Amino acid sequence: PLTVRDGSARDPAASEAELAARDCWSEEQVCEWLLASDPGFGVYVPSFRENHIDGRALGLLTREDLADLGVRSVGHRLAILRARAELHPHQK
Repeated sequence: PLTVRDGSARDPAASEAELAARDCWSEEQVCEWLLASDPGFGVYVPSFRENHIDGRALGLLTREDLADLGVRSVGHRLAILRARAELHPHQK
């Protein structure tokens, strides 16, 4: 298994169905994922909620969108996009 930043193991054999299901995440599930990706991203949770970022929107976010959401740190924008890419390996 792959080791995620928080030290937990991730099954590399996640099916396409599981990945597609993530597109159906609620806003709350996206916020939980954001916190799990990096506890420091908690400062962005209110903005994600206020802007109704659900699983489908998460898959469409760009660096510019993240800046509009208040993610001013380039490093944080890149880290969020990297974490998202791990969820959706078919997206860039």
